[in-house]
Amino acid sequence: MTETAGPAVEAGTPRLWPGIALLTGAGMLALLLLHPGFDEAWENHPAHFWLVFTTAALSVGLGYAVGVAARRRRDARLFLVSLAFVSAAGFLGLHALATPGVLLGKNAGFELATPFGLAVAGVFAAAS
Repeated sequence: MTETAGPAVEAGTPRLWPGIALLTGAGMLALLLLHPGFDEAWENHPAHFWLVFTTAALSVGLGYAVGVAARRRRDARLFLVSLAFVSAAGFLGLHALATPGVLLGKNAGFELATPFGLAVAGVFAAAS
């Protein structure tokens, strides 16, 4: 005798989420294009530093977890994905550390770290 753990999910339900996300994003874009006053600028360098640094730290943790899973399964593709997360996080961390007015003055590392890190991560992701 077998019992089900919970209520059955309709087969078409998960297919709705991508459409809902697409429509929500398109609606928000249309709203900002029709009413540009809604798009306010907020510039706070210490907040930027902590948000970006926290994101980089979370990405390192995620990359480490994927790397542990890759070693456990002996899967080179997962290992390359973990390297993509860690390399992107490293350059994102450099971007945070180069935030003008927090630790350093105005510098080129603030603008160059993120695109370079994404390019390196993209190479690892493509190789996976």
